[in-house]
Amino acid sequence: MLDEMTVKSVVAWNAVISGIVDERSGYMSNSSLGLARNSLINLCGTSESRLLGKQIHGIVLRQSFDLDVLVATALIDMYSKNGSIVDAHIVFDTMAIRNVVSWTTMIVGYGQHGESKKAIELFRQMLQDMIFLQTN
Repeated sequence: MLDEMTVKSVVAWNAVISGIVDERSGYMSNSSLGLARNSLINLCGTSESRLLGKQIHGIVLRQSFDLDVLVATALIDMYSKNGSIVDAHIVFDTMAIRNVVSWTTMIVGYGQHGESKKAIELFRQMLQDMIFLQTN
């Protein structure tokens, strides 16, 4: 239903998030909570919502959700899309665990910002890290 809406208001998003909450216990499952967090982060991928994105990032840090690869990757994507490539790289650098998606998200971010040399350098670093992980 949300996909069919042309304008997604705060009310609509609250309804979706509330719908994820288990009616009997009043809590969100880890997978549902992750989906809600990532949805909120993805909403902040425009320059107009940069401040909101930083606020959500602050909440993520306080709750230690930045340790989740999916959440950290969503933050990288958000910062890349809203023009904060430096912030995207800071999140990337602080990730304890990276997967191919997080590497690719950071590489694409550099490419979208016209920083092809950094994108290629990061791609080479990814290949080296992947080879290192496979040999250990």
